[in-house]
Amino acid sequence: MVKLIIFSISFMWLYLFPTYTEALTINADKIIHFSKEGKYEVVGNVVIEYEGAIIKTQKALVYEGSFDVVAEGKVIYEDSDTFINAMSANLNLKTKTGEIQGAVIFFKQGNYWIYSQRLQRLSEDRYFANSARFTTCNPTNIKNAKDYTYDKAVKDTYDWCFQGRDVDIVLGKNIDAKEVTYRVRDFPLLYSPKIWAAINNERSSGFLMPLVGNSSEKGLRFAPYFFWAIDEDKDMTFGLDYYSKRGLGKSLQYRYIHPDSKGVFNMYHLRDKVLQDTQFQVSAQQEYNKGAFREFIDINYVKSIDMYKDYAYINQERNQRLLQSSIEAGYSFTNSRLYLLGQYWIDLKQKDKEIPQVLPSVGYYLNPTKIGPFLFEMESTISNFYRQSGLKSQRFDLMPKFSHSFGNEVQISQSLALRETVYNFQNNDESLKNHRESLRYTVEAKSRFIKRYEGYEHIIEPSINYQYIPKNNTVPVFDYTESINNISEANLSFLNLFRFTDKLIAVRLTQPYSIKNVDDGYRLGLMTFEGAYLTKPFVVRVESAYDFNERQIETFYTDVVLSLSEKTNLVFGERFSRDNSIFQYRTSIDTVLTNRWGLSANLWFDAKGGGLRDSNLRIKYMEQCWAINLSITRRPRFNDQSHDYSILALVELKGIGSIGKK
Repeated sequence: MVKLIIFSISFMWLYLFPTYTEALTINADKIIHFSKEGKYEVVGNVVIEYEGAIIKTQKALVYEGSFDVVAEGKVIYEDSDTFINAMSANLNLKTKTGEIQGAVIFFKQGNYWIYSQRLQRLSEDRYFANSARFTTCNPTNIKNAKDYTYDKAVKDTYDWCFQGRDVDIVLGKNIDAKEVTYRVRDFPLLYSPKIWAAINNERSSGFLMPLVGNSSEKGLRFAPYFFWAIDEDKDMTFGLDYYSKRGLGKSLQYRYIHPDSKGVFNMYHLRDKVLQDTQFQVSAQQEYNKGAFREFIDINYVKSIDMYKDYAYINQERNQRLLQSSIEAGYSFTNSRLYLLGQYWIDLKQKDKEIPQVLPSVGYYLNPTKIGPFLFEMESTISNFYRQSGLKSQRFDLMPKFSHSFGNEVQISQSLALRETVYNFQNNDESLKNHRESLRYTVEAKSRFIKRYEGYEHIIEPSINYQYIPKNNTVPVFDYTESINNISEANLSFLNLFRFTDKLIAVRLTQPYSIKNVDDGYRLGLMTFEGAYLTKPFVVRVESAYDFNERQIETFYTDVVLSLSEKTNLVFGERFSRDNSIFQYRTSIDTVLTNRWGLSANLWFDAKGGGLRDSNLRIKYMEQCWAINLSITRRPRFNDQSHDYSILALVELKGIGSIGKK
């Protein structure tokens, strides 16, 4: 074995001394030097090392001036980012450029494989091939990349790959190609005259993998999306949403994020050929914070109030009663805040034109300020209430509040708030009072007892409070300000808590009692029960309200979470409300069955006669280089005559951020 070290010499002209800056090391069985040509011929077990890059071959020519290497036979090249197995290679170790024949290239970061008969390395991170295959799937039955030659690669069958010509690859960024076929197990499934694909996990422009599904109500669904990475801080997604029975939907999403602000805008449009109606939705959210100034925007609009019923796949969206939009801007001073607020509601159950809209409201809030033994705070608002039909008004509301607390073992807190409200009614009769004066007095006494035992502690917190608001003038209700009236009520509350090292048990009982005379003669209000049991594999929360006067439960809510393992959670919930005629059960499971299979399921059941309502099953299957997400959903129709069954499938190609035209 012969070893040769070749130095690259540069001169520091200021001192005219040579400096040895780079070294190329060659190990081989035989080294022949051709001084006139300035080259070395190396034969047998050749290992060439230069700045972290290693070339292994059986025969090569090394040019000492340019650091060009011409290698023949089986050639192995490896550096920190790349592994190349080739039939032959002509490389420049300084510029990391050259030409490779019969190449299998493996990019270590991201697990990317490229196969090409002839490939050019244009720079350290850029490659070009007249024809090539690209995938993130590991070779079949090959454990070491050095054993995977080009001859084996062209005969191999991959779970998926892209094959095209004029393939331009920028390592860590993207791949650009023409006349591309997407092949599954070597079967050509899709064709595109040109694609551009991101080959990292960062945001890059291109087509996203489409949603494919079918619905018994809407028919076949095909939803492709194009993602446009406008800049590092903003992007846009365009989408088509085709339903064979309903029509073609169009969607747009724009997002941005700045150091002091962020926002998202969504728009969806579809002309439903069955309902003969236009489905149109717009939503926009924005947050802006700059010093003491804060702005928040949340806009939601639908043209048809039935859009969520027909097209929303989330149960909470389909069953929401009101759609709210809000705009708020505020400026915080040292001890106070000035704000502007606008709110708009759309009734999704019926076209109610009498909902009061806040357009707008200006408010000023003074934070609690110490004045002697008291705390003083104040809130004032000027609001304009608009209705499409019905009573409109402007309102001025002022509420100063004093509070005071004292005591140690027994803490006593009390507060007195005075309220003055003035109205400017429009299109009303003269019987309405245009002002209202009120006050609210509250007092609370509470204490805490702690007893510590070995392994746990026992905490008891009893409290009693009283609230008084006198009867005031009857005025139309615009918001919560008018709804609080004529209250004289005491509340007795008792908290019992056990805290262990690995669990917590808590129970709270609260019983209200009306001091004032009531029309029905019942002074006892609804007794509420709140309970929680928190431990590592098991969590239970219960809330209930009991009417002693009618001797019946009015509300009962339960949530049970059981962690069967680190990868499996089971949830059970119950919702009962007598006034709202609700009695529902909900259960869900989320589990990872194996390293390839994952499953989650959700089910809602209406015990008031509706029977099985929403149910959803999600299955995920993962392979080394791809995954498929399958969602099966059953949605009840609101006319209770038939149900909608739908299935959606989304394929993930690992390592591919987006695919599409550049």
